[in-house]
Amino acid sequence: MKFWLKPALLFFPLVILSGLLYFTAQAAENKDFTRWLAAFYPVAHEQGVSRAIWETAFAGVVEPYPEVLAKANYQSEFTTEIWDYLDTRVNSLSVAKGEKMDRDYDRTLAEVEKKFGIEKSVLLAIWSMESNFGTIFDKPDRLFYVPRALATLAYGDPKRQKFARTQLVAALQILQAGDV
Repeated sequence: MKFWLKPALLFFPLVILSGLLYFTAQAAENKDFTRWLAAFYPVAHEQGVSRAIWETAFAGVVEPYPEVLAKANYQSEFTTEIWDYLDTRVNSLSVAKGEKMDRDYDRTLAEVEKKFGIEKSVLLAIWSMESNFGTIFDKPDRLFYVPRALATLAYGDPKRQKFARTQLVAALQILQAGDV
């Protein structure tokens, strides 16, 4: 027998076994997630979410987003000193873009300010920080399906679980109302 064949024959079953263990664990995690979704429906239903909206929102959703959990643990807002974070996010370009958006959307921003009592400068700041004035939508690889992402956080992120559950119900209520 060739000298490398015996170690290879010993190593190969270990590779197969680790793969089986990984996929078995992944399948169990997915099953736990789908069980969690089923158990959470009554909570949403009590708050006005119909079965039809629930089924539509979660059609084909069988596993959590591991990327959402990973990103939630490393949000730069929480892992970087505030002044370093602001220095990278607030600069002359973002201010100039905010001023342009203020001019371009003055009427809409004024209506939102009047209706909800939120100053347009605050709206512009949030719009800038959260989506770079909507340019995030030009990068589909950075977008997540909202019901699945919120369900992932509600299911798998102990720090954000309570908040994510309320936001999941709120998102489903928005769908229920037809506002999307």
